[in-house]
Amino acid sequence: MSILITLMINMSNAFTRRRGFTLVEALIYIVLAALAFTFIIGIGQDLLLGSVKIQGEREVSFNARTAINLITQKIRGANDVVLGSSTFNSSPGVLTITYPGVSPSIIFDTYNKTLTKSTGGTYVIRKLRMKEGTAAAVDLTNDKINITNFVVRNLTKSTEAHNINVELTFTQANPANDPNLNASISVETAISLRH
Repeated sequence: MSILITLMINMSNAFTRRRGFTLVEALIYIVLAALAFTFIIGIGQDLLLGSVKIQGEREVSFNARTAINLITQKIRGANDVVLGSSTFNSSPGVLTITYPGVSPSIIFDTYNKTLTKSTGGTYVIRKLRMKEGTAAAVDLTNDKINITNFVVRNLTKSTEAHNINVELTFTQANPANDPNLNASISVETAISLRH
């Protein structure tokens, strides 16, 4: 960059002495100015794309932390795991637990939601949700996140308290398939019931 500035200054000095550029000097000046402009535009574009990517990674991370913390809290406080209405070892899984003060139970599962693209048309994402008793289900992820994997495993041994393994993959919704917007995080945790 300093070489480019030095050349531009030298060319400017030559212009003031002779009162004009030769055709070769003008072409060199135009090429150097175009290269500098392209370089500056490239840096600006990289900064902008980096900012968008970081924002997507933050969104994915925030949703993952929030959902995993709530699932962990509910499982630890649960009375029991309802084995008959839980779906283990496949995606999308379902986890049903009984919880003190909640009738009949708490259910963690996923569902498909259709959204509208800003450019028109629609796309489908999978959302994670929780249903407590007879209350309406509550989304645990926002519309910017797609759950691409939700597996629940029962790791309980015969005489131990229930031990549940939860595996989730949170991916930024990317209806335009823009490689700059690909952000994803996979989380796996094992949680034991305390009751």
